[in-house]
Amino acid sequence: MNKKDTVNRTVHAECAAIDNYLSSAGKKIGLSKLCIIVIQVHVVTGELRMSKPCKNCEAAIRKMGIKHVYYSMTDGSIFYEKYS
Repeated sequence: MNKKDTVNRTVHAECAAIDNYLSSAGKKIGLSKLCIIVIQVHVVTGELRMSKPCKNCEAAIRKMGIKHVYYSMTDGSIFYEKYS
């Protein structure tokens, strides 16, 4: 295997949550009834960090029809955003 054959990818929390939900067993409810909550906490200080979804994650959230997104801000607050 050479370098060209290897791919180094990361999966953001938002997309991982969507993938986990879609692949889990059990009864599903419509994704439009769900919300996504993304919280980042600094490992040393315990302070909240900015966790606003990136453009790719935002596009995936919208594509899945998820309307309610909560994420942490650096000022310690939790921000709510409604996607249309």
